Amino acid sequence: MTDSSSIRKVNEITIEHLNIAHLSALEPDRFLASDDWGNLIQSDMKGSILWKKSTNMYGIRGRHSVTSEGQILYTDFNINAIYTMGSDMFSNKLAIRTGNWKPGAIYSSHINEHVLVGMEKNNFMEVTAKIVRFSKGWTKLQDINLNDKGQNLYLSARFITENINCDICTSDYLASKVVVVTRTGEYRFSYYGHPRQIGFRPCGICTDAQGHIVVCNGYEDSTNQCSGVHLLDMDGQFLSFLLTPDQCPPIPCALCINNQQILMIASLASPTVSVYKYFHSTQV
Repeated sequence: MTDSSSIRKVNEITIEHLNIAHLSALEPDRFLASDDWGNLIQSDMKGSILWKKSTNMYGIRGRHSVTSEGQILYTDFNINAIYTMGSDMFSNKLAIRTGNWKPGAIYSSHINEHVLVGMEKNNFMEVTAKIVRFSKGWTKLQDINLNDKGQNLYLSARFITENINCDICTSDYLASKVVVVTRTGEYRFSYYGHPRQIGFRPCGICTDAQGHIVVCNGYEDSTNQCSGVHLLDMDGQFLSFLLTPDQCPPIPCALCINNQQILMIASLASPTVSVYKYFHSTQV
């Protein structure tokens, strides 16, 4: 039995004055987009901006997520805090402060409603990173930072998602790898990119309904031959390029898949969101 997945481009949406660092799906037909300067917008699939907000979500990280109830979560890197907000943007509220850890990536699980947060801290010029699991009520449940040998799992935790088997999949941008652990934090595997490409800088990451992992390679080079979107199975085996470097905009950074199997991909070098219909089939 073999798996195959493909995409067909169906639309392009231009968000004026916003070079996009992260995307989150808002069901059924809206999405969130943010840049690396703190601007956060909600748009419909026709490109109409429904609202825009200025935040402290600086840098190339997955700084917002949407709960199964439609609540928006986002991180504040300046004051080490996490905020919640209704989809109407008006009910902005502080959820929790994170002490001397800087919260970057955030992901709200639609399996158990837990919240996964990638955090970083500078210790004498050395960056320490971990993933923290919170309950829906913001009780800390788990720190994920070490493997069974006591070694650090992450150098950075820039983008986070969860797979259908509850694996936690993280784009470790600084270490040039995708790191996958079980729901209990047990190390499963790392993916270092395709050998055909000389560089790998994983950015936006998501999973599909079959448990495939989809990840952007945001490596920047003069030939643009190291970008693209990689498709992996849930055990970390490379399956295909969903988008080859020639098909992909430079520095692809953000992506998400909604419940209608619509895949959205955006680049830090462009204000355009490319929209694809995502197909999956299983062949015996």
